[in-house]
Amino acid sequence: MNNLFIFFFIVSCKTDKTHSPQQKNDDSVKTSVEVKDEIQHQDLEFYNKVENLGIGLLKAKGNQFYTYNDSSLSTNKKKEGLYNPKNVKPIFFKPDYNIFYLTCLIENETYYTINNGNKIYLNKDDFEFYTWETFFENTTGIGSIDWKLNPILNKPDGDIIDLDINDDFIAVEKKGDWLKIRNNALNTGWIKWRFKNKLLIEVYLLI
Repeated sequence: MNNLFIFFFIVSCKTDKTHSPQQKNDDSVKTSVEVKDEIQHQDLEFYNKVENLGIGLLKAKGNQFYTYNDSSLSTNKKKEGLYNPKNVKPIFFKPDYNIFYLTCLIENETYYTINNGNKIYLNKDDFEFYTWETFFENTTGIGSIDWKLNPILNKPDGDIIDLDINDDFIAVEKKGDWLKIRNNALNTGWIKWRFKNKLLIEVYLLI
């Protein structure tokens, strides 16, 4: 974990920021958690919707690994490759830029588990594990997929604040489903990074 290789690559084109700066008194702006399910991902590149965002992300150490059906890592062994995965579904997938991340459900002494419909076990020696917090801290850019439905607030579940969404933001703190972001002028605010198991943000750097 201390020797992270950083891969500078924008994994999604920034969405059209037509609401800039944010409008505090716009009645069309929804801030309730229920509207987060309306946010779509059609503008995100290299992103796959997964069933569960889990506790963090797994990055394969090599170009190949095996999946198993049980925790003993002995039954129904299947070979997987980073460039053509068959039984796993990476949340971020751009292998020619060394981008291949699986969502992790459970971390054990010898294995990790993922879920692509059925629980799949992976040998812990074959992967590096990153908490979501660690992952966000090592990005060079964070943005909301939909600034209107997921605006910048002064605190989690707080009030909309007047920050220019055309600014570049980085993540500085994660608190549950919320992410504290900061622009170049050191102004901070909060956006929701997930709703249930849906990702609500764009990430401009993957580690």
